[in-house]
Amino acid sequence: LKALGDKVGQIETAVADLQKNGNTAPVDLGPLNEKIAGLDALVKSTGDAAKAEDGRLAALEQSVSQLSGKVEAQASQPKIALAIAASALKAALDRGAPFATELDTFAAIAPDAPELAALRSYADKG
Repeated sequence: LKALGDKVGQIETAVADLQKNGNTAPVDLGPLNEKIAGLDALVKSTGDAAKAEDGRLAALEQSVSQLSGKVEAQASQPKIALAIAASALKAALDRGAPFATELDTFAAIAPDAPELAALRSYADKG
């Protein structure tokens, strides 16, 4: 019991010293404040980078939209060329003149046209 009493006495003395002196050692918050400042800067730079990427994304979307328009415009070009070639071929047929050149042009644009085989035999003479 004596040992237990001594131990309790030591604890009471330690508690009394802590109450009397408290924690008088100042806490250095400098490193913590530096880390917080670094994190704030990182968040700001990340936000700025995200805004810059949003601008780039908008520019890319606009470019894709413009290219889509150009592709659609180009898609109609073969139809126009086919119409012109067919018109030239018809005009040559109506004249009764040889039409091999017109037929070759039409065949280059529409190689799978079923009329080609029948017209080939008359192309040189008209």
